[in-house]
Amino acid sequence: MEKNDLRVLLDFFGSGDMGAFPPIYSEFEKLIHFYGRKLRREDAVQELTVFLLELLWKLSDDHCAFESSEGLKRYIAVCIRNQ
Repeated sequence: MEKNDLRVLLDFFGSGDMGAFPPIYSEFEKLIHFYGRKLRREDAVQELTVFLLELLWKLSDDHCAFESSEGLKRYIAVCIRNQ
């Protein structure tokens, strides 16, 4: 099992380990900044970051049913895009 496996990091995040957030955020940082610039609002990046935090809490509470980290990563990326 890889150290930066997204599912494992999500489990740590769900158990209250905020140290798991920076590696998760780094996976989506470029995407968040891309859509933040596209929205052309001053606080868009912050809003998308808060959205990511809320989404991670929801996914950790739902005991994420994704079989792979890649599937989970694609799901989160689509959620960010749709937000």
